[in-house]
Amino acid sequence: MKWLHLCPQRADIKAHFALIRAAFDGVSDAKNEYEYCCDSVRNRSASMYLLTGDGIKLRFVGEAQEPAGDYFILAMTGSGMIKAAPHIIKQARHMGYTSISYQTRRKGMRAALTAFGFEQVAVNAHGETTHRLLL
Repeated sequence: MKWLHLCPQRADIKAHFALIRAAFDGVSDAKNEYEYCCDSVRNRSASMYLLTGDGIKLRFVGEAQEPAGDYFILAMTGSGMIKAAPHIIKQARHMGYTSISYQTRRKGMRAALTAFGFEQVAVNAHGETTHRLLL
């Protein structure tokens, strides 16, 4: 597994932003959430990564939630999420986070999160669910 931190000053960062846009398809406030995600990477309150490996080519954006020590994944797109998940969980634990959170509207993603031990902790008026894994 190779991790590449996609720094906001990269010449190709706009292309990476365009590729992560699909994570917001069908989200109730997609435009604002996508803009928040990109702005958070630009101002360094969140980080974007590209994970590659055997069957994995995955981009994701995450940010630390203070003061609770939660790592919130703002967006994730690409292939190999099931293979990459244990590595992301291990890295978050290694970095000292106490939990990982993820919000989704997709049934398949809910099932995948449940398989990794995430528990549903909230649902909004649009049916989007928030899941948390305690580390």
